[in-house]
Amino acid sequence: MGEPRLSPRGRPVEGGKVRLSRRSSGYLAYVLGVEAGFFLLVALFTVAYRHAPYLPVAQLRRDILAGPESGLLTSGNPLEVMVGIYLRNVTWLGVLTVLLYLATHLRRAVAQLLSLVLFAAAAVLLFVTNTVLGGMVLAAQSQAHHVAWWAIYAAGVLPHGVLEIFALAVPLAALPYLGALWGAGGGLLDSLPRVWRDAGPWPLRAFGVLALAAVTETFITPLLLSLVLPLPRHFLGGG
Repeated sequence: MGEPRLSPRGRPVEGGKVRLSRRSSGYLAYVLGVEAGFFLLVALFTVAYRHAPYLPVAQLRRDILAGPESGLLTSGNPLEVMVGIYLRNVTWLGVLTVLLYLATHLRRAVAQLLSLVLFAAAAVLLFVTNTVLGGMVLAAQSQAHHVAWWAIYAAGVLPHGVLEIFALAVPLAALPYLGALWGAGGGLLDSLPRVWRDAGPWPLRAFGVLALAAVTETFITPLLLSLVLPLPRHFLGGG
């Protein structure tokens, strides 16, 4: 057998398609691990809140409807909903991606370390707040409507969540991946450039995945959620 054909960038080509490098496939495993950890924590927090002696359901509902996404949740225009969802998520992804890029490409150690600290703070804030609040909202809905939490979870979170969280997990996975490189004996700042390199095409692809997630959350999730919850007709552009 001859040597494998290479793309102009030196990547192996098989069947006319560029294969992912081994490094990029390794990084993808961390992305999927972070995503799985996210959904597991949401489920654990939901169960904990569901069995808590008191959960302020009415207050939670008021806070959600008074929050920055209240107009989005009650909009009757599906296009407005879809664009709003995408912009909300792409803002987080953009901030994390830019901070990660700076941390892995700046040459001055102080600026590189500062970018890494800001990235880590934003990543932890996004991950922790969404798992805690996600579990609280699921438990509140389950308690208010007397519906099994896992039914709401399956219908209202997973359809678009598997796409949305995957995209956001692309930069989030940089932290455990960097930790693995550092633990293997590489210097912290010396290992940073490898994080971006091994991520391969995923940082750019994540923006496209978020677009697909926005479409799913606008048109598919409300239909599935209406099977288990009594949603108002205007919920998420429902007419």
